[in-house]
Amino acid sequence: MDIGLNAALLRVLVLMAKADAVIAPEEQTMLQRICEEHLEGSHSHVWHDVASSAIDLKTATTAIPISERQSTLERAYLLISACGDEQGFPINPAELYAFNALVNHFELTEDQKERSITAAKQRLNTRSDVWAMLRCKLSKTFELSKNEDESKL
Repeated sequence: MDIGLNAALLRVLVLMAKADAVIAPEEQTMLQRICEEHLEGSHSHVWHDVASSAIDLKTATTAIPISERQSTLERAYLLISACGDEQGFPINPAELYAFNALVNHFELTEDQKERSITAAKQRLNTRSDVWAMLRCKLSKTFELSKNEDESKL
């Protein structure tokens, strides 16, 4: 992804997290995780511009290409699901409202919305434990090192 698309995606995600007027620590963690997994790093230089931007969600969505909209919706659902359980309900109502607005702004169908939610839930279920994610990354690192050592034999 190019830096412009990364900034546009990050802008949409930050707007989703700010829909309830605050970005919770869990949402910050999820934003960082999304950046690392999907945006090729932290893009901290883009954070300041995005966080201080006065752009609204509808305008922000116009910068997301059609081909990236469903995956952006999935990432948005991952983000707004980050801290819902601690508040006693699955997703903050203001963020859920913003999520549904995002679906409308992207002009996605109900089926596309459901597929994005299902994919996000599957990812949340398989990677909900931070330690599991860390173990996965470490095991891949050690496996890579092991394979390099074996190739030298």
